[in-house]
Amino acid sequence: MNDKLKTDVVWKYPLEILDEQAILVPAGTKFLSLLEQNNIPTLYFLVNDGEEDMEIISVSIRGTGHPVEREMSKVSQYIGSVSTCGGQLIWHIWIKR
Repeated sequence: MNDKLKTDVVWKYPLEILDEQAILVPAGTKFLSLLEQNNIPTLYFLVNDGEEDMEIISVSIRGTGHPVEREMSKVSQYIGSVSTCGGQLIWHIWIKR
């Protein structure tokens, strides 16, 4: 059996400040955290480094005071908020598998 299939690794996914975007991750990834790194909102996932199947995770970002569609907030998981620009801008982030 290939030992690599048993290896989990933390991967990061820097986000663009867009209302909607999609990221491609190995199937079965586990969300770990959301942090700001170098003024960029960044998602961290625990992934099986040997997984060949991939899945798409939809990411929604809204700034404080911006509209949040009720349907989005019902079907997506809120994962946290981050600040950029020295704390001047706050971004609220949801993901959906």
